[in-house]
Amino acid sequence: MINTTEQLTPFVSGYCVRRLDEHRCLDVVEQLYNQRLVVTERPADQPHSGYESIEQGWCYYGFGTDDNGTPRTKRTAFIAAVAAARVWDGTGNPPGANKRAGAEKES
Repeated sequence: MINTTEQLTPFVSGYCVRRLDEHRCLDVVEQLYNQRLVVTERPADQPHSGYESIEQGWCYYGFGTDDNGTPRTKRTAFIAAVAAARVWDGTGNPPGANKRAGAEKES
């Protein structure tokens, strides 16, 4: 089984997965039904308080079924968001995201 908390830094509403640079982090925060991968602004010399500014975010659904018909859970959403944060370079969209947070609904 994958240890999803290895090297994660916990804070009030989620986990800091890793730093992108000296000013930004990739965090996974828990939402009511989903997990959200967010880019937060936090200088490297400051501790993570959970109240940082969010630059942008992407939702990983923790309900329904995926394209293969496999049921989604908050646990599978968390694993997907953490896995994406570990490999994503912070440009474009992270792998596996279901939607960009705050983006207009598609019609």
